[in-house]
Amino acid sequence: MNCKPPSFKGSEEAVELTRWFKNLESIFRICNCADVNRVKYATHMLSGLALTMWNGYAQTVGLDAANTIPWPVLKRMMTDKFCPPNQIQKLEVEFWELKVKRTDIEAYTNRFIELVTLCPDMVPTEHKKIERYIICLPEEIKGNIIAANKVTLDAVILMAQNLMMAKRRKAAANKQAEAKTNECKRKFEPAQGSTQGSNKKVADNSKGGYSGKQPFFPPSDTPATKANAIVPTCYDCGEKGHFRNQCQKKKGNTGNANAKS
Repeated sequence: MNCKPPSFKGSEEAVELTRWFKNLESIFRICNCADVNRVKYATHMLSGLALTMWNGYAQTVGLDAANTIPWPVLKRMMTDKFCPPNQIQKLEVEFWELKVKRTDIEAYTNRFIELVTLCPDMVPTEHKKIERYIICLPEEIKGNIIAANKVTLDAVILMAQNLMMAKRRKAAANKQAEAKTNECKRKFEPAQGSTQGSNKKVADNSKGGYSGKQPFFPPSDTPATKANAIVPTCYDCGEKGHFRNQCQKKKGNTGNANAKS
């Protein structure tokens, strides 16, 4: 009683009945309750419709005989009484469609155990329980569990949880590495984009044969363009039409000076 065992009235939903079973079984293990005493202590926590059902059964077979029935027999009696056929049909459909959502193996396992308790005819043996549990697992871990050839459902569940945990760690590491890669790309893209832009500019300018910094104006033969065209001027003779290194007068002066010498 110090473990505060839950009570069951019989008006709860079917899922609450399975949770009541699980809570009591946990207390049985903690207190090292003998198998012959489990039904006696469990029925002490009944009330309402559930207690009425138990009292009727005890009057029929006798209280001493009722208290000595196995715990699985009491579970089956209460399941048949407080789980109507229409609810069982819905639960059976859910059982067939039950699968692991994303990587939440814990929620899948808890619901699987509840449905096994409520729908015992669907998995009457340990082998059928293991087979059904493995079928609904993700393909990434299913092959490893089948190869391990575990013989108990508890061993299969433990292995599935360990494999799923390893899968989560791997996925988290891959996500972290991808985030770092994307961050490096974002830091590198501006500089790379500016380089590509300058290269494109050079390429576009190279089409016209001009790569200077000043705006390029293609030559034109119109009179207005010729009138405004810049004409080279020689800094030695002052005449227009040629540059200093092309000046003929300078060359002539140089030749006369050499002749006089």
